[in-house]
Amino acid sequence: MNGAEPNTLAYEFRVLADPTRLRILDLCREPATVSSLVDQLGLAQSTVSHHVKVLLDAGFVSSERSGTWSHYCAEPARLRELAAMISPDAEAANEEGARS
Repeated sequence: MNGAEPNTLAYEFRVLADPTRLRILDLCREPATVSSLVDQLGLAQSTVSHHVKVLLDAGFVSSERSGTWSHYCAEPARLRELAAMISPDAEAANEEGARS
């Protein structure tokens, strides 16, 4: 790992370490609004909005506006990218790339 990469990884894992955010990611496999998430999670709208914003800022969900509604979807490619960074194969690839 180089420079800021460990700090970035630590931030991303803190984002994903929250059980509510993991539940939101799971629910966002299909497009979801904050309102639908509130209904399913049984949490206050402000709490759900905060967690969605944290996930959005970290790139784990995306947003698409439809009229007055925003629909949120999980970003599986982003999760795969994070998984690839910590896989044992990633370290071997980094070492091999450094030798080339």
